[in-house]
Amino acid sequence: MIANLKKNKKKGFTLVELIVVIAIIAIIAAVAVPTTISYVNKAKVSTAQNEANELANALNTAFTEYSLNSTNLTKADFIGILNGAMGTVNAVTGIEVESGSTATAFTIIVRTNATDDGTAVTVEKTYNLSNLGLSIASDCITTYTAPSGDTGWA
Repeated sequence: MIANLKKNKKKGFTLVELIVVIAIIAIIAAVAVPTTISYVNKAKVSTAQNEANELANALNTAFTEYSLNSTNLTKADFIGILNGAMGTVNAVTGIEVESGSTATAFTIIVRTNATDDGTAVTVEKTYNLSNLGLSIASDCITTYTAPSGDTGWA
C-alpha cells in the first residue's frame, strides 16, 4: 500500500501556493510600476531641458556670428537663424520672443513637449545684443511654431 501511495503522488503546485506567488508578484508590481514611470518622466523632462538649452546656446552663437556682418536682425534672418540652430532638437515645440522685449534686450522662451508634474517644461533665455552692436527688428517679437516634417520655422 505504501508503494502505491508513492507511485500515485502527483507533482505540482497547490492552489494556495499559486495564490501566494501571484500576490507577491502583484505587490512587487504595485511598487515597481509607479517608480519606473517616475524615472521615465524625469528622463523625458531632463532630455527636453537639455535640448532647449542646446537650442538657446546655438541661438547665442548664431547671434554672435550674425553680428559680425550686420547690425540689424530682420525677421527673415531671425527665422533663418532658428532653422539653422534647430539641428536634431526633437523636444522643442515652439519659441516665443516675449512681448516686452526690446530691440537690443529680448527674452526667448523655448517650449518643449515634456511636462513636469503637469507643467510644460520651458527654458527662458535672455539675450542682450547691445554688447554685440546688434538690434532685432520689432516684427521678430512674436511666437514661432515648431517645424513639421521638413518645413522650417514659421
